[in-house]
Amino acid sequence: MSDNTYIVRRNCASVIAKDGVSDICGDTYVWTGNYIAVIDGATPKGKKLWNGMKGDICAALLAADAVSSMDTHLTAEQAIAYINMRFRKEYERCGIDLNDLPPAERLQCSVVIYSMERREVWSFGDCMYRIGPEEYCQRKEGDAVFAALRAFLIQIEKDRTGMQDRELSAHGRREIEPYLKEYTALANRDVPFGYDVINGGEICADHVVVHHVEPGTTVILSSDGYPKLLDTFEETEAYLQDALREDSMCIGRLRGTKGISAGIVSFDDRTYVSFTVPDHEQ
Repeated sequence: MSDNTYIVRRNCASVIAKDGVSDICGDTYVWTGNYIAVIDGATPKGKKLWNGMKGDICAALLAADAVSSMDTHLTAEQAIAYINMRFRKEYERCGIDLNDLPPAERLQCSVVIYSMERREVWSFGDCMYRIGPEEYCQRKEGDAVFAALRAFLIQIEKDRTGMQDRELSAHGRREIEPYLKEYTALANRDVPFGYDVINGGEICADHVVVHHVEPGTTVILSSDGYPKLLDTFEETEAYLQDALREDSMCIGRLRGTKGISAGIVSFDDRTYVSFTVPDHEQ
């Protein structure tokens, strides 16, 4: 265990599944003596199960296991490469040649990690985080395109059929799913609409975003299941619930690639972890 365990004070840690009841979902967090991390397994675009689990759950658990075993002194680039290698080893364990695995079937996740040793926040993918008053998120360019297309298709179908909101929400998602599946081919590529994600393949580890954290700063790490990060968990949850009441189909204020459909109470799993770095050593 690191000698730096004293340098953070836990304020809050919460994981809530999109159905509101599941104990295990595609989000998780890790809190060790060396690292604090939020991990967001990507919603599966294929049909493959991993050890009987959906890809997002398996990806989150693999990444959590990797973070839990990381050496104290890793750099940001080394940490992301280490987690990515854990995915590659899982493919090998399952007897799968990565080159034969379609991009949509690969395990995928985003991470945001706080290193106690370096007092840095590391982000790779589209998790959200807040350092002091500043909020950050590396949102995928393609998601904005597909979210707009989904909203357009829902509005057209609403005018044409008069379907109920949850039916419309599911319809919109189904209509863009083929595009979302094709989009996975642009993962970790330096091309228009390319994006970063941990998936066991070739990644640009130097794309990890690094922020130094000053003593006395409150940090929030989150998956993208929240539209906005506020000072407290309670305020952040209240903002989400208000937005869901106003825009349950997620075509306006919450415009995104997913909305609320049958069996779920929010558009995505969500994790919120908050801690404060003391302004002096104890």
